[in-house]
Amino acid sequence: MKKPSNQTLISVVWLTIVGFLLIYSMSDILKITSVLEFVQYFVLLLVLSQILALIVSVIFPSSERKKLHSSSSSELSNIDVIVPIRSVDPSVLELTLKGIRDSDYPQELITLVIGDDTPNIKLSEIYSKLATTYKARYIYLPENKKYKAGMVNYCLQDLDSPLVCLLDYDQIPTTNFFKICIRGIQDEDDIAFVQLIKRFRDLKSIFNKWSALLYLQFFEAMQRTKNERGTVLFAGSTGCFRREYLNEVGLFSEETFTEDADTSIKLILKGYRGLYLDSVGSYGTVPKNYQDQIAQLWRWSHGGSHSLSLRGTLILRSKEINLSQKIDLLATIGITPLLVLIYVYTLAVAVLVNFRLDYQSPILLPSSRYSVSIAGILPLLAITTYLLVVSLAYYEARKDPELEKIFKWRYLPIFTLIGISSNVLILSSGITGFLRILGPNSRYGTWNRKFNIWLESGILAIIGILGIYFSILISDNSNWLFICLISVSFVVPIIVTILSSLHLKFKNEVSNSLDTKQHNF
Repeated sequence: MKKPSNQTLISVVWLTIVGFLLIYSMSDILKITSVLEFVQYFVLLLVLSQILALIVSVIFPSSERKKLHSSSSSELSNIDVIVPIRSVDPSVLELTLKGIRDSDYPQELITLVIGDDTPNIKLSEIYSKLATTYKARYIYLPENKKYKAGMVNYCLQDLDSPLVCLLDYDQIPTTNFFKICIRGIQDEDDIAFVQLIKRFRDLKSIFNKWSALLYLQFFEAMQRTKNERGTVLFAGSTGCFRREYLNEVGLFSEETFTEDADTSIKLILKGYRGLYLDSVGSYGTVPKNYQDQIAQLWRWSHGGSHSLSLRGTLILRSKEINLSQKIDLLATIGITPLLVLIYVYTLAVAVLVNFRLDYQSPILLPSSRYSVSIAGILPLLAITTYLLVVSLAYYEARKDPELEKIFKWRYLPIFTLIGISSNVLILSSGITGFLRILGPNSRYGTWNRKFNIWLESGILAIIGILGIYFSILISDNSNWLFICLISVSFVVPIIVTILSSLHLKFKNEVSNSLDTKQHNF
């Protein structure tokens, strides 16, 4: 008898749980008398289904870690290597260019291109000189308004190699990066791209480590499970594409800020797939501080929500992918809208508890002081899901001696605190992304969105304190606890902001002290 695949198990588990919830709540559903009550049930089941989809998508890991080894059958091919830049540190860019030059791939087969849309002419002159030094083509397009995807697509107009590799300016490739890409992408004809692991250097502070943890969650917990299901997503860098397949989907998506994931989805919907390789492909840097990381997270979150809005219906209707793949993709790009639904829904229920006391539903609202509604445990379920994904990332990462020294289990509480803070701060991105507002093609869209993290976290703290006070006033109602928990989460960002500010101040003082000592010496 053939053993059921992980795809089948995921589909069965998800459908079973969702079906149980529908049957369990059927008696209440039949009693629905208003549109408001229907909306409550619909949102609740949608949120629970999304959480369950995410959970079952990560608890069935790939049966084996895909890692390619040397093969004499691999054919070397011409490769276009594009490094898109905009107002970057020239010294960091040079390290990446040097890494490409020092790779073990024949340099005559590599066409290296620097795509620059920096508005600063003086900086562009520095980049141009670097391009000459490292024998790279330098394409300057300061009028580019389509961000990274637009710059890459512009560069591709004058390139014709069968393979295209993308590297961020701060991602130094490993010596064998290109050869591993070649072996991976030649593995099977339906492979549209390969994605290698991105590692990070200079992880000295807890905030730097948390930034790296975001990638660990994606690579170690999610990409591994996606390999078997054929839903691997490109991570923006350290990967290689077949140019032929890129042409079929109109090159890289310029519609969202996450052109990497959106382009991957378009390829998957065409019947192709990506391959995640368990090999380190590059070493890069993380955002310098917490505020910069929030700006990056906002962009990722907005792009994912935007992709859900653009591709959600196409994913559901696609005949090229199976049910488990649909669940996986929707769960991945729906993470931020899920968070928005949880907050909006639980706060809405909190209002109903106190202003519609005549309405009682055993699944939505508690029927007595000592009962617990499913709506009341949604925040806890969301945190549990987050901890599950992080723990899986930890488990896989700590198999690597290099990462085991960096990521200690004792960091998990502070990582959770920072994670909660970040999720609250980027809630607006889930809404604006899904509504297709503030995107790449909108009037007010901007790649590096500036955040006044003190102002935003301060406003959230005021809302949170009022919510805590409100929950204490209704402590005779069994929903007071989850109202209080939601309110507390609004206070967390100001705590994390203060900690990050103190850390940055301490770091600067230590740096200045060392500079003074060296000068005196």
